Amino acid sequence: MTNDVFKSLIPLFEQKSNVDSIRDFHEKVNLTFHNIEAKYYDKIHAEMWINLPEQMERMIDHLFDWFDKQNIQKIKVLDLGCGTGLAAQLLINSLVGRKIASIFLLDPSHVMLQKAKQRSLKWNIPVNSGCGYIEDVKEKFDLIITSSVLHHIPNIPQFISNIENTLNANGVFISLHDPLAEAINSETYQNRTARLNQAIRVNFQNRTLKQRITGKIKRILKGSIKPETYIAEVNQELIRLNIIKTHLTPAEMWSITDIHVEGLPYSANNGISLKNLEESAKDLSLAYFKTYCFFGKLKSDLPEEYKAEEDDLTLTDDKFGRNFNSMWIRK
Repeated sequence: MTNDVFKSLIPLFEQKSNVDSIRDFHEKVNLTFHNIEAKYYDKIHAEMWINLPEQMERMIDHLFDWFDKQNIQKIKVLDLGCGTGLAAQLLINSLVGRKIASIFLLDPSHVMLQKAKQRSLKWNIPVNSGCGYIEDVKEKFDLIITSSVLHHIPNIPQFISNIENTLNANGVFISLHDPLAEAINSETYQNRTARLNQAIRVNFQNRTLKQRITGKIKRILKGSIKPETYIAEVNQELIRLNIIKTHLTPAEMWSITDIHVEGLPYSANNGISLKNLEESAKDLSLAYFKTYCFFGKLKSDLPEEYKAEEDDLTLTDDKFGRNFNSMWIRK
């Protein structure tokens, strides 16, 4: 029986897939996409290296205090869906870095994994790695961290169960940088994004021709690698591997890879639901939860007047930011 999460992909699967199983279609497109995206990932997502250190810093005291409270002096870390190694790098740079005994890098994309392993050469910490999924991991860890991973996972309850089975007693699971369903679907968030979009429109209309040209040049330089560049490469490889019949549009491709992200024609959900996470977590208790991206854009991409408001909201307990970070403790 088809997993309910794949139902939204059925029309796309029937129209463009060359493989028999929708589950295989999802997995093969994902792997191909991320193997190619890996070549460009750090440039495409440069804003994560700007914004996530600040978000991680807000959580670190809670994490460090927990391990101190349990008298855990050294921790084994699993960077799950490690990508190019951002999450592990953030940990090493933090106060918790002094407690790390070893890091295991895990990713289903062998190209992403190779990028992370290359980055790890500078860490001066024992590093092991594996190309695969969490169910392939046999050892247990004190800390499992994921960054921008949950919204790629079709079966969230099974994923959380696998995490619980891979954590030591009193172990910690951290998730970073995923869209929050309760916020995205809220009137508060929608009003904020509408206000920002209106301000951007008015600002653009009031700009001189010189300012518009300068702005366009800056955008071109900033986004020297455009989505179309690697999307075309992915399509070419998917056709070569006989996974698809015809090219996928960017929106179709992201519907498959980012299956829980809002605004895509075939995605399953508008974000990750905190309520569903808590219901899935039988052996985990929520110890930390913060939202950010209150206007739908990361702070680095906001107009100056909105950056201050973003900072102010981040200092509150506001639950209506698009993205969230969370920390869970194994019971």
